[in-house]
Amino acid sequence: MLSASALKAFLFGITLSIAVGPIALIIIRNGIQHGRVVAIKSALGAAFGDLFFSVIAFAGASLIVGFLSSHQEFLSAASALTLILFGLYIIYGEIKTKTDSGVPSKKIGFTATFVLTISNPLTILAISAFATQIDERTTTSLVISCLCLFAGSLLIQCLYALGGTTLKPFITNKSHIRMLGFFSGLGITIFGFVEVGFLWK
Repeated sequence: MLSASALKAFLFGITLSIAVGPIALIIIRNGIQHGRVVAIKSALGAAFGDLFFSVIAFAGASLIVGFLSSHQEFLSAASALTLILFGLYIIYGEIKTKTDSGVPSKKIGFTATFVLTISNPLTILAISAFATQIDERTTTSLVISCLCLFAGSLLIQCLYALGGTTLKPFITNKSHIRMLGFFSGLGITIFGFVEVGFLWK
């Protein structure tokens, strides 16, 4: 039976991933354009990104929160730039790729999704702040909590992957698939510019 801290970590992993943000758009896009395997790989990349920071945060929660708070503007700017460049890269790929000729657009797999996840300071801050709320601080309990957070995150990311895969048979028009990829990139770019807007306030 899961401890209270482990259950809390699992639910936090679900909550952390449930918002339809840039990562979700990438996973859904992969499901529609490239199928289940590629979508699951990107889902794993996102979940392992959350696991990576949960391990760091749970190991030194107070230090991590202090460091991130003092460098929040720089990290937010770096994250915004990453999102904008990533979004523009997807848009460029969709414009350049001749989908109608049967050539698929570029895949965004495990590594790219992992990097994008760990570059998001909001995710880092959220996990670090949550880590301070874990009551049980033994090595075993912290490892279990990290794995439970990972499981909660992976559950939601896989649902996005399966959602995109489910939509694939209903979107057979190549130009519609291309358009979805374009708007996915546009959405990610907008997320980046929104973050820039918050920095200017």
